[in-house]
Amino acid sequence: MQCDILIPMFFSLSLIYSTAVSAAGNVAEQQVEKNEKKDLDRAGDTRPHVVQLPERLTIAPFFDIPGTQMSLIYSPKTQDSDDSSGLDNANDRSLIYSHKIIHTFGAAITYGNVGASAKFQPSYNKKTDSEKGRTEYEDFRTTYSLPKITFDLFFQRYHGFYLRNTKPGSNQKDIATSDKIRPDLRIDNLGLISTYVFNDTFAPRAGFDFSKKQVRPGHSPIISLSYLSSHIRDPNGIVPQSVKSEFETFAEFNDVKLRSLNVSGGYGVNGVAKDYIFHAAGQLGAGGTNGKYSLADGEHQKQLYSVNLDLRLAVGYNSSHYFSGFNYIYHTVNTVIGDLNLMRGIFSATMVGGMRW
Repeated sequence: MQCDILIPMFFSLSLIYSTAVSAAGNVAEQQVEKNEKKDLDRAGDTRPHVVQLPERLTIAPFFDIPGTQMSLIYSPKTQDSDDSSGLDNANDRSLIYSHKIIHTFGAAITYGNVGASAKFQPSYNKKTDSEKGRTEYEDFRTTYSLPKITFDLFFQRYHGFYLRNTKPGSNQKDIATSDKIRPDLRIDNLGLISTYVFNDTFAPRAGFDFSKKQVRPGHSPIISLSYLSSHIRDPNGIVPQSVKSEFETFAEFNDVKLRSLNVSGGYGVNGVAKDYIFHAAGQLGAGGTNGKYSLADGEHQKQLYSVNLDLRLAVGYNSSHYFSGFNYIYHTVNTVIGDLNLMRGIFSATMVGGMRW
């Protein structure tokens, strides 16, 4: 009986003692930081902009929304256009393909450069939506960072899309209801993005990778070399049956294989407020694309040109024991195929939080 009373009493006293020690330690740590800040203000801040945090056991739950999308914009040349280029924007026809929003939950455990993670998707991800259909997918992404170079590798397979727009354009007829869900459309993407940072004062993965900490604000020009290979096909045709006539020579556009190599440049900024970080980086570029696709008259293979856009945003908190953040990546490549523009987009939105021991 005494044991039953003493054990919970012991744990209660231990908890109170640990809480008191932790609180006292936090107060002392804050006072030290204030004194250090005063010294730095008097002598000039000579701290490094980016520091590598000590290796510790880290556990980080996360919530992720991955995805891909595609759009076709057909801009036929018209003789009665007022535009000297011969393009009539009012007569553009577009199709915007998206998939159901995918939710993924998981957790990662790391120590130094060694780690493991597991994730799962809720059962409602696999249900068929009356307006968006059903989407099956594989989505793999990984990043490897050196002091000034970062490599992003991604692989995607998505099966099952829907059309976001109700008609190709203001002057065209509506897309038939039966054509809005595209259950047989498949999009596969394989890509690699290598990014070089010019300034040591800028951490390109701040807000994404919490093993490093941006101590002082930093910024830098950045350049990238990116490769994106895509395979897009639908046994019923990419363009819906009800609006094939609106796309003229591209009515039977299908079995599209594109391999794009682009060079881009831009700028990145990291803002810092105590342990909080704000990251923003953007790049714009251009390059070439090797394209294979099918039309009504057979298969075509051409060397095409493309433009790309890469945006990255992150906000986060990174202290000695705890970290959390939200980050967003959007990478798109637009390829010109005659009068048709085909845009491929890859995105992810992630929330993460964790602690170090």
